[in-house]
Amino acid sequence: MLPLQRHLFERPYAIAAPRRILVTEATRDVSYYEDDTASGLPVVLVHDLEPGAGALDVGALFDAIRRERAVVALDLPGFGYSMKPKAPWEREPYVRALEEILADVSRRYGATVDVVAVGLGAEIAARAVQRTTRVVRSLSIVAPTGFGRMAALARSMGHGAHAFAARVLGALGATSTAIADPWITGEVYDDLASPVLFAHGEGAADAAARVDAIVARHPRYTRQPIPGAGAIAHRTHPVETAAVLSAFWRSLAVRPQLRLIPGGRRGGAPKGQGPKAPRRGGHGSNSRRWRAHEVKRWT
Repeated sequence: MLPLQRHLFERPYAIAAPRRILVTEATRDVSYYEDDTASGLPVVLVHDLEPGAGALDVGALFDAIRRERAVVALDLPGFGYSMKPKAPWEREPYVRALEEILADVSRRYGATVDVVAVGLGAEIAARAVQRTTRVVRSLSIVAPTGFGRMAALARSMGHGAHAFAARVLGALGATSTAIADPWITGEVYDDLASPVLFAHGEGAADAAARVDAIVARHPRYTRQPIPGAGAIAHRTHPVETAAVLSAFWRSLAVRPQLRLIPGGRRGGAPKGQGPKAPRRGGHGSNSRRWRAHEVKRWT
């Protein structure tokens, strides 16, 4: 009866795909879903940071992409099945955790990664991509933040005042407010070496004009509206969003940057934690730093 009771009270999986865990130095256990049945460079999906978000936020987009590409969707620290970081909530541990995830995916597939991030999750992803250009082919930002009036108001506070306010809000558990970066446009979006796509729903004219100012300075940047979609296009119009992403990816020159590590493709779960992972999704088990296992059940 006890195992049945545990099953009844388990949280449902966000995505109908194998769930695995990567132990990072930044935030410990990070949970993610992976479908490696398709070919091509891997895609990593990063969800928004609104309350209650997690891999479920990009679940519909995951399903729209998985037919054509290998795809990974993670639960950022404190979301879904991932371990909650210690208070206060701060931006840097999230960025470092995502850096480790991108490096791990690139290592396992032996190729560069296409990153797709939503809302405030894109601010985390952009800083991680800025530091890990070697393993990233492109960054696609869906529903970009940092271009509105609130970001301009926060910038007017100055770095010191805003940092203090963010620490207070982080200690109170206001995750998204504490992590939001009012300087993301100038310090990061305007300084990325990888090709960048800004994709958004219709009706965001003010933000679109500000995005265009950055796109005009970078020949490898582009902005593309998602036909018929609103503010949460990745949820309401996942097929159309995936079509915009696919068109962007086709426009890029393939740059695989193969970096196979001896023994790095060997699958293996820790003793007593289930079967070996599939061939392409296998994790190297020859380092104490990395641990991953696949949970059999998904719904």
